Amino acid sequence: MLTGALGLAHNTTPQASSFTTGTSALIQRLETSSLGVQQNLVSGTLVSLGLTNSNVNTNSTRAQINPATNSSLSLSVTQHLLQGFGPALNTRQIRIAKNDREVSDLVFKAQVITTVSAIEDLYWDLVSYNENVRVQRDALAATERLLEDNKKQVEVGTLAPSRSCARKPKSLPGSRP
Repeated sequence: MLTGALGLAHNTTPQASSFTTGTSALIQRLETSSLGVQQNLVSGTLVSLGLTNSNVNTNSTRAQINPATNSSLSLSVTQHLLQGFGPALNTRQIRIAKNDREVSDLVFKAQVITTVSAIEDLYWDLVSYNENVRVQRDALAATERLLEDNKKQVEVGTLAPSRSCARKPKSLPGSRP
């Protein structure tokens, strides 16, 4: 994590005696800036490095250094011993995210398998229905040929007439008469 801060302060203080500051109203202006970086380690350790600068400007005639600038660099290492210690505790969110991703992948695979299976079933149902229609049309054509043959045999006299020969067979729905 990268951190930064800027600060500006202005202070006016009336002086009871101008002997110590050289003025009846002491005016101070303080400017501060800081920049830092922090890193949490898997072991629970927190390492931070920071740089702070400050600049003080005053109207005091007796100030030996005006403006005064201070800078500091700090390095801090913090290890929690009872709270947040160890890699198992600090990597739990990563493990949870990996497990969630694996579950999502498995759910997606199951959905793909289910969809492909349903499409395959629909395809074979269509093939079966088309084959059934073809078989029924062939059966109708064979029945019509048999009827025509029987009518010709009745006309020639080689077959005795019956009432069933006079009727035409029923046509299938969707087929031409």
